[in-house]
Amino acid sequence: MSKAAKVVAALKVDELTERQARAEHKRLADEIGRHDRLYHEKDAPEISDADYDKLRQRLKAIEARFPQLVDASSPTQRVAPTPTTAFTKVRHVKPMLSLDNAFTDEELQGFLDRVRRGLERTASSSRAPRAATARRARTSRPTSRR
Repeated sequence: MSKAAKVVAALKVDELTERQARAEHKRLADEIGRHDRLYHEKDAPEISDADYDKLRQRLKAIEARFPQLVDASSPTQRVAPTPTTAFTKVRHVKPMLSLDNAFTDEELQGFLDRVRRGLERTASSSRAPRAATARRARTSRPTSRR
């Protein structure tokens, strides 16, 4: 990264001029695209998920402040590349839950609430079949007629 790009990257989004925002937007889009390819196609990530999320959050903030920079090629407007075929599909017995980029206490609390609701549904649905089976067992016993 050039010295000028490092200076711009260190600025808060609300401090950027439109010219700086345009340069930073391009740099972020290129960097995110590179990391998408490394992660999805090569299975060789170079940065943590947290660092990747920071890049995307900054790009979103720039696009929110400078909506004229949003275009169809922006990583915020497209889905990541198709994963490599070297990955095998895995079917999880229980659904996988995601924090969905929870960065604040409120977002984390929302995730925890969704997990609790999911667990309550799972618990109630797993109890119901056993109770029904027990009822059927009690009512289907043969009675003696002596």
